[in-house]
Amino acid sequence: TNVDWTKGRHAIRTGVLVEGGSYKSDSRTNYLGTFVFPSFEEFQAGRPATFTQRIGDPLVEYSHWQAGLFVQDDWRAHANLTLSGGLRYELQSHLDDRINFAPRASFTWSPFKNGRTTIRGGGGIFYDWLEAEVYEQVLRVDGQRQRDLVITNPGFPDPFSGGDVEILPSSKYVLADDLVMPRRVMGNVGLSHQFSAKLGMNVSYSRMRGDNRLRGRNINAPLNGVRPDPTLGNVTQVESTAHMRGQTFVAGMNVQIPEHRIMLFANYVWLKQESDSDGPFSLPADSYDLASEWGPVSGMPRHSFSGMFSTPLIKNMRLSLTGAVRSGTPYNITTGRDDNGDTVFNDRPKGVGRNTGRTEMTWEVGGRLSYAFGFGQRAAGGTRGPGGAPVM
Repeated sequence: TNVDWTKGRHAIRTGVLVEGGSYKSDSRTNYLGTFVFPSFEEFQAGRPATFTQRIGDPLVEYSHWQAGLFVQDDWRAHANLTLSGGLRYELQSHLDDRINFAPRASFTWSPFKNGRTTIRGGGGIFYDWLEAEVYEQVLRVDGQRQRDLVITNPGFPDPFSGGDVEILPSSKYVLADDLVMPRRVMGNVGLSHQFSAKLGMNVSYSRMRGDNRLRGRNINAPLNGVRPDPTLGNVTQVESTAHMRGQTFVAGMNVQIPEHRIMLFANYVWLKQESDSDGPFSLPADSYDLASEWGPVSGMPRHSFSGMFSTPLIKNMRLSLTGAVRSGTPYNITTGRDDNGDTVFNDRPKGVGRNTGRTEMTWEVGGRLSYAFGFGQRAAGGTRGPGGAPVM
């Protein structure tokens, strides 16, 4: 709920958000098992490297709550200048951190009398919540309720057959004791200008730094061929040790010619995002060398351009054309083998960083030809709908 009030040039808003619920879930994942083959040749020969299967009772029941409260003040300092400031506080169940204050500030300024130019900027701290699905997975795969069965050198199609079969101890998920809410520090500045009633443009630039991001790390990975706890297999710990850095530049242009019903829109985005984790359950290639995980965020193009053009043809017929071009996106290059013996096939070649591969650029075009026509009769003085619109 929000409460608003004004006093002079100040418009003040305060509010509170509470979300929560009780959940009962028996979602099953990989209950039939998965074979992993290190190469296509090994697949053809029927020689898998590992077999994994999640076994046990998947039923879990839990509650999950989160809350936030905020206050902000929009101050009209001048006819062409508005300053805003605010503070937000958030907390969540299943996390022990309670000092989650997030100050924010922004401004909107029209420096010229004609009002065609507007400069905007702002920044602040933002927190991300621990998703209920993450807590649910950790609660379910705890090594007792459910566990991951891992077999190395399995037979095929019967994983328990074969002379070199090795069944590893149970694998499980855990939450780190010092887990905290992920935090982002963001700032942006933008400029928009209306050259005329028909032509406008806008540019913006933003930077972001993310800390305490969630990542998975195998705290029981083999070290010199020996696991720290030989009674367990992989122990994936969700912890707040990942980071992210990002910059974004956007430039856009729009043209509208109302008398000819012509529209043109074009947009360019330059994006640079780097991180050292792909998510709360994504394991690094080497859980004892997290520094080598720093690299581009997967699937994000550095450059992208899109445009749209729409024009009438004859009478009620209209043609719309769209197009987009994107540079290649980063992806991870792996050896296809389990070189460090942790039964996770994400090992990279020596000297190759995370997500250093790039796909080919992509492009797409589209077109739409439409014809509009009407039928029936408008009711003279008939019933009116919301806002006085006639009801047909």
